[in-house]
Amino acid sequence: MIAHSGGVVLSPESGSTMALIEAKDAAGAMLPGSPGTRVDSNGYAILPYLRPYRINAVEIDPKGSHDDVAFDRTVAQVVPWEGSVVKVAFGTKVQNNLTLQARRANHEPLPFAASIFSPTARRSALSARAA
Repeated sequence: MIAHSGGVVLSPESGSTMALIEAKDAAGAMLPGSPGTRVDSNGYAILPYLRPYRINAVEIDPKGSHDDVAFDRTVAQVVPWEGSVVKVAFGTKVQNNLTLQARRANHEPLPFAASIFSPTARRSALSARAA
């Protein structure tokens, strides 16, 4: 259990050197470094076993979180002291994702990675091919 300014986070495991993960609006996202650990409904999780005085890659996997949540990054590096709890914040943004089947006027598919612009000439999306 870790008590912090944003509340209390519970974890079935704890080590001497840990990371407090903050990922607002990303409830359900997984931590590959700790199988079975997920971000809670308040946007926090605990990564229990970091190596002190070494570079640790802290990862978050968006699978399990809501589809409309976009992460600024999914990997961060920290170098914690022995016995410390380091806070690792992953920026998130809730956005409206949309999947469309777009084609050219002659009904051919768009080229892969073609830019799609909104009426205001702002690039809104990229095309992709379905597998």
